[in-house]
Amino acid sequence: MSGRKDYNTEYNRQLQKQLEEAERKRLAAIEEARRLEQQRLAEERRLAALAEAERLQKQKLMANAEEERLKLLALANKQIKEAEAEKEQLEQERLNFISQQKTAIIAKAKAEGYDVLEKVVNNRVKLVLVRASY
Repeated sequence: MSGRKDYNTEYNRQLQKQLEEAERKRLAAIEEARRLEQQRLAEERRLAALAEAERLQKQKLMANAEEERLKLLALANKQIKEAEAEKEQLEQERLNFISQQKTAIIAKAKAEGYDVLEKVVNNRVKLVLVRASY
């Protein structure tokens, strides 16, 4: 019986070694799975951080573009107002010049003995000289 007992003991030892080896492999696999899960989570966090940084960069670029657009719009409005003011000033200068010329023509005509009649033809004022008779 001792031979059989030795066989069973040896068989049990081998089974025990196999169980221990299987347990080590199982624990190593669990550890590897944990390590891989941690890597995956770290990669997810890294990608989330990159996505957030990209989103913030895009938001900043959009804000800068909007700010630039508003600056250009303000500049364009300022230039338009300046151009309108200059146009108004030129029109006023033109009207003053015409008025001065008209006054000078009327004064010269009166000095030479003419009366001046104003006629509007095609939205233009024409001065007509008429010999004054006294």
